[in-house]
Amino acid sequence: MEALNKNKIIRNKKVFELKELGLTKKEIAKRIGIHRQTVREILNKFGTVAQLDEAADLKTAEGINPLVGSNPTSPITEAYSYILGVYLGDGCINEQPRCCKLRIAQDIKYKEVINQIQKNLKILFPNNKVSIYKRKVNCVDICVHNSHLKLLFPQHAIGKKHLREIKLAEWQKEILDRHPALFIKGLIHSDGCFYTTKQNNKIYERYGFANRSIDIVDLVKEYLEKINIKYACHLNKTTQIYRLSISKKEEVQRLKALIGIKI
Repeated sequence: MEALNKNKIIRNKKVFELKELGLTKKEIAKRIGIHRQTVREILNKFGTVAQLDEAADLKTAEGINPLVGSNPTSPITEAYSYILGVYLGDGCINEQPRCCKLRIAQDIKYKEVINQIQKNLKILFPNNKVSIYKRKVNCVDICVHNSHLKLLFPQHAIGKKHLREIKLAEWQKEILDRHPALFIKGLIHSDGCFYTTKQNNKIYERYGFANRSIDIVDLVKEYLEKINIKYACHLNKTTQIYRLSISKKEEVQRLKALIGIKI
């Protein structure tokens, strides 16, 4: 969706006003002085006046920043930082005729993680229903429909994430720089884990992250460094999976204080 200038906003609102008065697309087009196809596109594109008003807040900033105008420390930008991490790990966007669907897969055993994903999606999309579907025996999909998903997640494209470039837009970097720990939390809640090992009758806590995308792994490294967490990373040449681990006690405890554990 393109950023809307003032004239287009006024024109588009007039289309909806006339539609609510019961005029046909042909009558609306004639009254405003635009093509009937344009009227049809406006009505299909925005759906409701609320969606039109939401689109009016968008502006271009190396692509479009759908969150422009949000308080930098608001729950919306915090929720976005977390959900972006979850999306990069286990999320996908399905394009549908009138809008898009964000689908995030999660192991059913992580009850608290599922609750957090649902909670943050509700903050990010207050006007859309967030649904949970059981996909298979041990997995659920947390889903939401919204017409701006491709703007919010410009990393969306055809093909698997590890087979294409994954880069952040400048406006995304600005948001994540304010909430780096929440971004890491989302990544750990998707393709990461918290676990324990036993050595010499002692229990040691660990964090891990695994992904095939070098770009996503590089983002994990970058934002761990922003919160001063040291890590180790290696590539399994057989599986082509990058495995990142945080195992030093002081690092684990600091990260645990920042993001909690995955349960």
